[in-house]
Amino acid sequence: MSDREVLSRVADGLVQVAKSHGVFGVYREDLKFFEWVCHQNEGLIPFLNSPSVDLKDKYKALDNIFGELLVPEVLAFIKILVRDHIIDSFPQIRQEYNRLADEDANLAEGELYTPFALDQAVVHRLERAFSHRLGRRVILTQIPEPGLLAGIRVVLLGREYEYSIDTLIENAKRAALKKEKEGGQDGR
Repeated sequence: MSDREVLSRVADGLVQVAKSHGVFGVYREDLKFFEWVCHQNEGLIPFLNSPSVDLKDKYKALDNIFGELLVPEVLAFIKILVRDHIIDSFPQIRQEYNRLADEDANLAEGELYTPFALDQAVVHRLERAFSHRLGRRVILTQIPEPGLLAGIRVVLLGREYEYSIDTLIENAKRAALKKEKEGGQDGR
């Protein structure tokens, strides 16, 4: 079994627990918070992964730091990752959890890149349009991209949809070049 398959099965275990409790969103937020804390404290993952630190001490540290901040199931899940020496794969496990939970809930989360902040009503209309197109509920997170000229770019389910002036101009150039080549081949 590949590492990716193992991580997927680990994430699926947490998805099944979340499903049985009906708390996909709570677990998602707790996992996101744990990852954020790890990014803010670069020594945390190496500490939790260290073979020279006793497992009981790692658990005690996790309880002291996260005991009141995470739901018990997520804290227990993190302890399992520490015990099984796969805590350094946490970002991939979290990403897989999100993917599996979204799939189970018929949901798709994506990014909406815009040159400036769009009104929330516009974002909701885009979410509805993509929901209709994909046959699942879509949630978009707006991300500013000042270099984008007059338009939007959406990244969703591993695909990119770009609706910008840059894209329109590039498509027009390609069409003109294609037409020119076709005309030249016909002997015109």
